[in-house]
Amino acid sequence: MQGGWRNEREAVVHARETDSPSDYLAFRFVARSVDVVLRSATGEPYTVLVIDGSPLPLEEAGAEPREYHLVELPMIGDRELRLSSTSSDFSMLSVTFGAYSSGA
Repeated sequence: MQGGWRNEREAVVHARETDSPSDYLAFRFVARSVDVVLRSATGEPYTVLVIDGSPLPLEEAGAEPREYHLVELPMIGDRELRLSSTSSDFSMLSVTFGAYSSGA
C-alpha cells in the first residue's frame, strides 16, 4: 500500500480524496488472470486505474468490467499490478488469480 489507506475488517479502504492517483495498492502476481472485488461505501461510482508499469493493453484487459475481471494474459506471466483511485470510496475486498492453461 502506498499513500493513505485503512485496513478494515473486510476491506482495504482508500482513506482520502486526492487530486492525482498517487495512492495505490500494488502486488506481484504469477498468473494469467486477475479478478478483484471492489465496493463503494456510498454507492457512488468512481474510477479505478489499473497500472502495470505501463498502461494495460486492451488485449490483456478482462472482458467484463462489471465483474471486475481486470487482466487476461495470453500465457502465465510474472507482473506487477497497481490499482489506484482518487476517491475515498475506493475499497478492495478481495483479489484472486487464475493460472489455467486454457478455457475459463
